[in-house]
Amino acid sequence: MEMGKIEIGSVIASAGYQTLKAVDTDGSHVSVGRVTYEKNGRIPPEGLAAHEEDEYVVVLKGKLTFGTREKTYELQEGDFHFMPKGTEHWCGGEEEGEFLYILVK
Repeated sequence: MEMGKIEIGSVIASAGYQTLKAVDTDGSHVSVGRVTYEKNGRIPPEGLAAHEEDEYVVVLKGKLTFGTREKTYELQEGDFHFMPKGTEHWCGGEEEGEFLYILVK
């Protein structure tokens, strides 16, 4: 098994979170972000979001509600969640919290 080196492409700061975008040596794209959300916060504020990448989420602090058109998931601190690319979704929490996400193209 060979390990690839990740080169930082850019760091993007946006309302309440930062995203680190990187490209590894085989040309795949990876974005990693740490999101802090406020009490009763919701991402996106209205509607649903979808990514061109598969999304992996780990709850670092608090509880996170993660929903699609079909189902709602209640995630606790330490929980891991996978969302296939193109799945419309939203997330938020009744309490403030924090999660790590990784988008892989």
